[in-house]
Formats: sequence, C-alpha cells, structure tokens
Amino acid sequence: MIYVYAIIDQPGSVLPALPGLDNALLAEVVYQDIAGIYTQVPAGKETIPPATSEENLWKHEAILEALMPAHAVLPLRFGATFASVPLFVSLLQDRYASFYANLCRVRGCVELSLRMNWPKEISSAAVKLQTSGQAAPISGKDYIQSLLKARQQEQDLRTQIEIHTGEILSSLDRLSSEHTREISLTPHPGLKAAYLID
Repeated sequence: MIYVYAIIDQPGSVLPALPGLDNALLAEVVYQDIAGIYTQVPAGKETIPPATSEENLWKHEAILEALMPAHAVLPLRFGATFASVPLFVSLLQDRYASFYANLCRVRGCVELSLRMNWPKEISSAAVKLQTSGQAAPISGKDYIQSLLKARQQEQDLRTQIEIHTGEILSSLDRLSSEHTREISLTPHPGLKAAYLID
C-alpha cells in the first residue's frame, strides 16, 4: 500500500529530503509528464488509516510546501492511500487530461485561504436560527409558518454576512484568477473562501 501526497508536473527532479509519514522515504511514480509523490506504507499498517495527529498533518503539509518551489502541485487530501503503485498509475492514466489541465491552471499561482468568523451579536442570531422550529407545531399552518420564519432568518443572516464581507472580498476577487466562497450558518456563522492568485 502507498500513501500519496500530491500530483506534480516536471517529474524526474530530486525529491525533497524530508521523511514522510512513518518516516518513510519519498518516491515518485511517473506517467508521461506528470507524477505522483508517495511513500510506502510499512508492512503491518496496510489496513490502519494514518492517524490524524498533529505530527502527521504537519509532515503532509511540509512535503507539499517543499514540492512547490520546483513544481506545480495538486495536493491530495490527508489520508489518501492506494493498494499499489500500479493502481495509482491507472488513476494517473485515466485522469491524465484533467490532472494536466489543473496543473497548468495552478502553475505560477499561490492559493490564499480565508476564514472569517462573526462576533457574538451575529452568532446569537445563528443560535436563534438553530433553535427555531424545534418545538412541535400545533398545526400544519404553524409548522409552515415556522419553516418560513426560519428560512427568512437564514436569508437575513446570509445577507448580513455578505454586507460585512463585501469590500474585503471584492478586493480579493480583483486579484485572483479564480475563487470560491461558502457561507456557513451553523454551528457558528462564518465564511470560507479560496483564491488562486498569480
């Protein structure tokens, strides 16, 4: 079994001299002009998912950071394993066009992640949103009215978050070639955004 960290362009260069999970050495499996960076899972640990410990998370991150100066990098999520190198090569082969296009997209760019959380007065509105509609309605009419009220509260909170973030996000929008954003209301109001910036 192998643990995969990333897919990169320009294979064949010297890999970072960093230990991977379980202090395993980094290796590269190449398909055409892309490659996967992986470590071998030690014998006896093939059926055990990697522990999401602080040490393992930082090792995964350090390897991604070390690859970035010399390569465009498509990081895999923590915990990505494959039964064998040939199976991973099959994935590279099957999805080559998509991987190659995405490597071209991110080449020369950095990703900026942004998280915003809101103060207590907005959080209290979210608490009301979570608790509204939990009491059993007396009638079908009351039930529908409670749903409409909850939906209106949710929309009001979304609007408030959009107003608060508008100026900051529009500035970042102008700097980025691509961006995504997501507003969450529960358990606490917040916004997550990602920007791809040259």
